[in-house]
Amino acid sequence: MALPVSAGGILLASDINAFLTTAWTNYTPTITASGGSFSLGNGSVAGEYHRITGSNFIRVNIKFTCGSTTSFGSGYMQFTAPVNATADAVTYRVGRSYINDVSTQSRPGSARLESVGIIIADNSGGVVTGTSPMTWANTDTMVISIDYEV
Repeated sequence: MALPVSAGGILLASDINAFLTTAWTNYTPTITASGGSFSLGNGSVAGEYHRITGSNFIRVNIKFTCGSTTSFGSGYMQFTAPVNATADAVTYRVGRSYINDVSTQSRPGSARLESVGIIIADNSGGVVTGTSPMTWANTDTMVISIDYEV
């Protein structure tokens, strides 16, 4: 993606500043399970996104914290995106995730945008469920970041 530039195609400091300081918008992602019955319970989820000035480029950050009454249902977790993506973005966009299991270890992973939402995979490539890559417990967290085109 190219930086937005002023008239005449000249890149000015003000162009770079606008590119880097676009305001963030808060949103609350909906979490579902591919097999159904996900319930956030007393857990929490928060999201933010912004569109880079002069482009169709969206950056999304999500933080999920498991609560003591969170129920994962069956299947893998899916998070809603704040803005609908182009068909190409759904096919090709990959982001990153970071899972913090407070009782043992932290795990890097990936995020991918699909038509059903944002899907998370752990560092071995398996999708994230209530029991994979670990059995989720109270205060375990996951942070997701993904960029895509709208």
